[in-house]
This record gives sequence, C-alpha cells and structure tokens, in this order.
Amino acid sequence: MEKFSNKTIIDEEIILESNNCIFLGPNLKLVDCVVINKQTARNILFLDAEMTGGTFYTKKQLKNWQEHSISFNNVTFKGNFLGCDLGGRSDQDENEHHGLVKNCDFSNANMHLCRFFNADISSIKFAKWPFFTIINPSKVVTQIDNLNFPTELTWLINPSNHPDETTALLYNAELIAKETGVDIEVIKGLVSQIDGIIM
Repeated sequence: MEKFSNKTIIDEEIILESNNCIFLGPNLKLVDCVVINKQTARNILFLDAEMTGGTFYTKKQLKNWQEHSISFNNVTFKGNFLGCDLGGRSDQDENEHHGLVKNCDFSNANMHLCRFFNADISSIKFAKWPFFTIINPSKVVTQIDNLNFPTELTWLINPSNHPDETTALLYNAELIAKETGVDIEVIKGLVSQIDGIIM
C-alpha cells in the first residue's frame, strides 16, 4: 500500500498505479504537480488534501469517484469521469466538508453525470457542447419541469434528485442520446432553454 501524507510535493510527476488502494493525505499539498491516475475510483482516496496548479489526468475512467475532502485550485483535468462528485458537502462527515473546486479547467475532461459541490462556478472553465453544465440546479427545477422533457430524459436530467447544495451538474449529450435514443439536436434545443446553462 502506498501513502502520501504530511508533506508538500512541488513540481513533480506522480503516477498513481498500484495493486492496492492509494491514500493521498492527510495533510498533503500538491503544488504544480502532474498527477497521472491509473487506478480505479475505489483504489484512489484523497484525505484532507490540497492540489494547487498542475494537471490531474486519469488514464482509467473514474466511475462514481466521490472526493469531498480535497481542494482543487487552478488544476487542469483530463480523462473520463462518470458519476463523480467533487467539492465539500456539509451533509456528509465532517472531514468531507472542506473540499473546494476553484479556478479549474475541465474543458478537456469527459465528464458525465458528475456533480460539483462548494464550487466557484465563475472561475471554472467547462467543456462546451456536446457537454453541458447546469448551474445551481435547485433553482431551475420548476423551469425544467415546465420544459416538458421526454420521459427518457427526465430521469437523467432532474435536479430535484440531487442535494440542494449541488453547485453544478455536468453531462455529455452524446452519451445521453446514445442511452435514451433521443436525438442530440432535440436535447440541445431543450437544455439550451435552461437558465444559466453552460454549453
């Protein structure tokens, strides 16, 4: 088992690859590092950590990766993320309250069914269409209901299914079209009407 804790690492390439779970933290600071992940989501765990600058590149899809105790600031993300959570959640254990997403670049990351909490949206660069991002989803629940989404889309794009403190919901329209059979241009026409949508 590998473990990084109680240290600051500056301007290094860190490859996360092991047959065991890799713990990053507690009290870990990564500054201007390139983190290359080759682990599955269940085998990489940040514990009270900070990553400032640099790149987080996952070469293996991270699925249902829940990271609420790490702060990402000015980090570029690359790779495939499915059903992942980033940012602190006040409704979780105390050690998961402190995560933050700020000044980050997700324009080259394939993110689908992902959620951000405690995120500074105005400072974040999101991917463009066919990706789209719903901002402050709890505020647009009624609006989305009134758009009369096809039933196939409603269960996927339904902000009421998420905690009120969710800052953003990220989707890949190509994957939605493939999964639901709804034409991608229909999806585009509907989601483009949502207040504050990023696409």
